[in-house]
Amino acid sequence: MLLLSACAVKRQEYHVPQVDLPKKFLKAQILTGTGGAPLDIKSPPLPATNLTDILGEWWLLLGSPELNALMDRALANNPDIRIATLRLAQLQARMDITRAGALPEINAPMQFRSEAPTGGIGSTAAGSSPASQRTFQASLRADWRPDLWGEFAAQLDASKLLLWRATFQRDDVQRTVAANVISAYFEFLSLNDRLRIARDTDVAVSEMLSAVAARLEVGDATIIEYEQQKAAVYQVRATVPVLQQQRELVFNRLSSLVGTIPSSFQLSDKGLNSIRFPEVLPGVPSALLLRRPDIRAVEAQLLAADADIDTARARVLPALDLTSSVGFGSRALSELLSPQNLAWNFIANLSANLFDGGKRSKEIEFARAVHEELVETYVRVIHDAVRGVDDSLTSIKMMENRLRLQRISVDAAYRAWTYSQEAYRAGAVDYLVVLDSERTYTRNLDDWVGARLQRLQGLTSLFSALGGGVGPGIASPGDGQRPLALKLDTDYGALTQTQQVSPEPAQQVVSTDPIESNATETVIDASPAGLSETGQIALAMSPSLTLREPVTGIDWTETRWLEPGTHWLVEISGLYERASVAPAWRDLRERFPEQFKNRVMTPHRQGLVSYALNERASWYRLYIADLEQVDAAHQLCADLRSAQQRCRVMVFRQTDERGDRVKNATFEEVDPLLGTAETSRRVMTP
Repeated sequence: MLLLSACAVKRQEYHVPQVDLPKKFLKAQILTGTGGAPLDIKSPPLPATNLTDILGEWWLLLGSPELNALMDRALANNPDIRIATLRLAQLQARMDITRAGALPEINAPMQFRSEAPTGGIGSTAAGSSPASQRTFQASLRADWRPDLWGEFAAQLDASKLLLWRATFQRDDVQRTVAANVISAYFEFLSLNDRLRIARDTDVAVSEMLSAVAARLEVGDATIIEYEQQKAAVYQVRATVPVLQQQRELVFNRLSSLVGTIPSSFQLSDKGLNSIRFPEVLPGVPSALLLRRPDIRAVEAQLLAADADIDTARARVLPALDLTSSVGFGSRALSELLSPQNLAWNFIANLSANLFDGGKRSKEIEFARAVHEELVETYVRVIHDAVRGVDDSLTSIKMMENRLRLQRISVDAAYRAWTYSQEAYRAGAVDYLVVLDSERTYTRNLDDWVGARLQRLQGLTSLFSALGGGVGPGIASPGDGQRPLALKLDTDYGALTQTQQVSPEPAQQVVSTDPIESNATETVIDASPAGLSETGQIALAMSPSLTLREPVTGIDWTETRWLEPGTHWLVEISGLYERASVAPAWRDLRERFPEQFKNRVMTPHRQGLVSYALNERASWYRLYIADLEQVDAAHQLCADLRSAQQRCRVMVFRQTDERGDRVKNATFEEVDPLLGTAETSRRVMTP
């Protein structure tokens, strides 16, 4: 009967409500083309890449080595990502505590007792001293509450799902950080362009001022015209400090995002032309959103709340507590372990609550209300994600149209300015016409740079809304209905590298003005909409795009821990999720090429979250190995610290060389002054 009751309380399956989504996004059709000639593809496309394979590092499509290095540094050192990774270790420890709560608890109480008078208070005769009595006890005690109704099992399910939620939250932090870094980098590049435009415009208007001054000397110009041109010159110069201040603020924000201070951070003066823009075509299925980490975090929290309902229901039923103890007790320590002093007991206590004012039943109602709230939250988050994608698609299309029209406006304004200067020199127009055309051209050129920035930021929002910046993950643990059985081989579309050929000259918009002579760009119309013959989404991009090469120099095997003897190491401070290990190694080798030449990084796993033999998340301590002497380790760590990279010197000792696994291994921090391992000690068991 108890077993049947338990089955009635603890459910074996927790379900996620189904949310109906359209097959495609509403605004996908707006990317059917730009109104110009279709893209002329004369060479066959390169092999397609699954969209899920590139979403994790979608910024590689932009073809910027500086941005790639910046993203590596951010993924490795961003403080928010590192804090979120540390929370994984906290939640795993909390889950282990919950798991241990279902096991018997064994204690070894030892008691020494001395009391007087022996007959109790008031038993001592008048005029005599109270007699004392001593007793000694040593025993083992076991306490256990059997999980009759599935309370502990439900608690364990909830804590496990909350750990999974923490993994998704960490991924969502990474997704947000990636979008923020890329967006800020685009803004920095645009400010570089705007500063170049301002300085080049300053040169142009200053030359015009000199020309007006020369005409003033010979009487062909008035003092009013001279002062007007002088005001135009200094108006342009006044914008330079403002742009410089804005660039410095963006620079400082970027340094914070990559986890350092401005003095240890540097960027080039490149502009937006260093970024390749992939043409996004329709076909992205809306079901792709179900892999977004923020949606999956709410999904895990929803499942945990469902398990909390079972926990509340189980607490209404009678609880069985088992207690047993065995030990020895004696008045003399020398006779403590004598057989006649053996004592034991066993207690089974079944307690049923008869009245608590409805407290426990209200706990069930509360748990159900929380679960229902999370259902609504889950639906809202999904709908917000769909809206975010549609907004991004709209932004890309509208900014693309604006960019084309703005470029035409810039070219027309430049020609008007050029013609007005020639006409003014010939005396055909008033100077106000020259001044007005000059200001119009400068304003339009600045607006054109702003339009390019907004278009790129729309692309960033689109990939972020699709879940770009993190891996696809695996399905949530447990049985029951899941919205999407995430598989690594699931094809959600493809990115197709195609070779582009410029359309007809009438469709080209090329900068011809001297101010933009170093930033010539051709704007190419996107091809007509529609899925490819295979039903895949296609993104047209530059044929020179090269995806990242495989990372070398990382030893994941942990074979070094099996080698006997003492090894000097440098530990890179912090915990790193598996997805951050390769970026951290690339970042270190990028910033410290000489120090890390011929070095090897050895990640040492500290925690693992998995289900059905599939890894969801794992986190590591990172060690730089193959250091010959302790002095070399101290020098390497000093070089890292000089660039704001936290580290410490460690020594590894293999204390048990038997078998094919490390049984007892110690990592000890080396005191930089004494040169010995006396500061701290950490025992590792892989």
